[in-house]
Amino acid sequence: GKLPTAFENENEFDASRMNNKVGGNLTYAWATGEMKLDASYSFDKYDYPVDLHNNNALDVSAHFNSANTEENSIYYDVTLAFRNTSKKMTEQLDKMVSGDPLQFVLGENYLKVAGLVGASFEKHRVYIDMNVEFAKYSQLHDFSTGVVEVSPIYQLRTSWLDAKLGIKFGNNYSLKGKEVDTQMESESSTTFCPNIDARFSLVKKVFWAHAVIGGGNDINPYSKMMKDCPVLVPYTDIKFGNRPLDAKLALESYIFGHLSLNAFGSYTIFNNKLLFVPSYATVGVPEILARYKDVNRFSFGVEAFFQSQDFIIGGRMQVNSYKDSEKAVVTELPKCEGNAFLRYNFRERIIAQVDLNYRSGVSGTFFGMENYGGYGVYSVPEIVDMDFNLNFIVNRHLSVYGKVGNIFNRRNQYMPLYIEPGRNFGGGLCVSF
Repeated sequence: GKLPTAFENENEFDASRMNNKVGGNLTYAWATGEMKLDASYSFDKYDYPVDLHNNNALDVSAHFNSANTEENSIYYDVTLAFRNTSKKMTEQLDKMVSGDPLQFVLGENYLKVAGLVGASFEKHRVYIDMNVEFAKYSQLHDFSTGVVEVSPIYQLRTSWLDAKLGIKFGNNYSLKGKEVDTQMESESSTTFCPNIDARFSLVKKVFWAHAVIGGGNDINPYSKMMKDCPVLVPYTDIKFGNRPLDAKLALESYIFGHLSLNAFGSYTIFNNKLLFVPSYATVGVPEILARYKDVNRFSFGVEAFFQSQDFIIGGRMQVNSYKDSEKAVVTELPKCEGNAFLRYNFRERIIAQVDLNYRSGVSGTFFGMENYGGYGVYSVPEIVDMDFNLNFIVNRHLSVYGKVGNIFNRRNQYMPLYIEPGRNFGGGLCVSF
């Protein structure tokens, strides 16, 4: 139907969105462990005046974990995941002008192996934490990219301290295929960073200090970017990034068995931080590309949670300050973001929940127009999005659910310059066996 546009010279345009997904899971448990298998297939279609996006994804994963918590035992927690994704984008304007639409197709096979294996004895635990990711591209691009991370960790647990101490070794790489890919370059990067997570008891069972110092690598697979931004063009750059330092200090409390109050501050260094940036457009909506920037972020926030027999209420608010490598303020990322929820559970029969999400406005320069001054600037207003979900559980095999989305009927833009649909309703049946 008709969707509003973010451009001042137009009021609305014809558009359609269709999201389809089918899947299932199987869980099998035994005395010392558990296995869970998941599989799903999704097909999404985003039809706008400028471009038509057809997104397909097949996801298969297996998760294995041990249930043996005895002392002096071996334990494991391993996940294997595979995703096959294809993206076809048809440029609608070319079809209107010449009748011969221009199409771009990108395929991706993505594999991830992550988990830990270790042993425990008395107060001590020793284990290896690993993460391996690999993505191979075809059609529009011909290259592969991957990351290998290994972290040996020692954990000590006492009545006043729970500390994990380790170091993470990582390597990112990208390799060109047999066909020359002029947009991508073969490169690699090796990183070393601490892997520390320590929680100190300041007042027994009431007040803690929690410190986390780490880092990591991101290969930014196209399939993951497409989940966050379904209209991302397939010919965008795909680059890996890393976080040489990701540090957080928090004060945490748990009062009267019902109330939790936390305050935290964090500092993160991003190399090649992923941003979604629109290109300039005069009709309908713009094309969106990935852009990468070196960014330092300082954050401060508070959290609060309260739980009673029937109610759970909680919220989180975080204030951010972003600077690039030249100490200039980064405006493409939100200065403030937060969420809150209220959940009511009546005798495990009726479950109602209200969710509120907030993100401050952002602004930036259109892709490719960095040298055009104020003419090339776009802005996205703040997001205030409230949803309501209601579930009625008939029995252990059947439940009925309903949902109201965007209750305030706001013109939210999770993707820059793409207005989300207004107030919307949904519902259905859930059958399990």
